[in-house]
Amino acid sequence: MLKEKGARLDQRNLAQHSYLLQFRALIQQDLEKITEAQKANDAKFQKQAQELDELRRTLMVELELSKANMENSTSLMEGQIQTLTKSIEETTGRIQRLEAEEEAMKEDHQHTRERLALVAKRIFNDWQTPEISSRLNDVATCLKSGFDRFADEVQAVKNHVNHVWDFVAAQQEQNLARVQGDLESKFNRLRDELATLTG
Repeated sequence: MLKEKGARLDQRNLAQHSYLLQFRALIQQDLEKITEAQKANDAKFQKQAQELDELRRTLMVELELSKANMENSTSLMEGQIQTLTKSIEETTGRIQRLEAEEEAMKEDHQHTRERLALVAKRIFNDWQTPEISSRLNDVATCLKSGFDRFADEVQAVKNHVNHVWDFVAAQQEQNLARVQGDLESKFNRLRDELATLTG
């Protein structure tokens, strides 16, 4: 009787032990699957982290290049503006000198006309010859024609200066618009790449 009970207990213990071994094996398999999945996730996250880091470095390089291009463009524009400004200042100085010469010529022309009028009057009174009077009128006409040509040259220089100022303003607006467009295009492209990587 005792032997039978002992045998049944041994069988039950063996069955429980076998069940525990099977349960342990199942748990071990689950742990291995979880470990493999974790490794795969870690590898995936590491790859995404590397891609994001590469994208960040690319973005920094692009930003530095854009900054350098903007600085170069700004420096070039400043150089062009300085050159044009210097040219305009020189032209303005020339205009001022021409205007001063114009005023001096007006005074000289007026004095010359007055002297010629006195000489013509004296000669006319002395000889009263139409030929001499005609020659004096020709001289006065020639002086007036030269003065008019000089005034036209001064006006042409003024028009050129106004044209240069308009060109400088238009060129500056075009350069700024181009630099801004390049920066916006690069930023949008990098933003789209970042959105694609981050899902």
